[in-house]
Amino acid sequence: MINKSSLKNFIKNGIVVLLIGIISFLLSNLILKKYFYSEDDYFTTQITDFKGGDYFQLVYIGSEYCGFCSDSLHSIVSEIRNEISTQIKVTDYKFYSTGISIDRDPKIGFEFLNKSGPYDEMIIGAGWYNSGLIDYVWHTGAKPFTPQIYIVKKTFFTESAYSNILIIDRDMEVYERLYSIKEAQ
Repeated sequence: MINKSSLKNFIKNGIVVLLIGIISFLLSNLILKKYFYSEDDYFTTQITDFKGGDYFQLVYIGSEYCGFCSDSLHSIVSEIRNEISTQIKVTDYKFYSTGISIDRDPKIGFEFLNKSGPYDEMIIGAGWYNSGLIDYVWHTGAKPFTPQIYIVKKTFFTESAYSNILIIDRDMEVYERLYSIKEAQ
């Protein structure tokens, strides 16, 4: 038989655990909102499935320590992203954006890209060995400096079985490459 005092302790302990859980949940949401945009503000992507298809991608490559990666350039990148995202909606293409920061410190790179974000994908850190830089600069024969803005046409091919993606491959064509603020305007 359960006595009243042990039942009261059980209920009191349960309420304390529940309150701690609720407070933890609320605090974690506040902390996450400090570092991330809300879902409505953050994503510009039109990647709604993984069935492949034709995409335009905006790629911005920069660095916190690049003197040419100014506030005015961040505004221009945002304008370009918003314009492409809006115009692409009336076509059969989809759109997504990628920010690449070649800052070695990922925290600095994340803060830097947030000045011109939001992005659907961020590739941050590793300096000149950054994997995004390898894909978009070293493998395309572009000049290795910042800032750079690319508009890329991609076609993704996928094979899947049930809900598992087995293969993703792509064809990529650099549609436009801008090396300066003057070209971007």
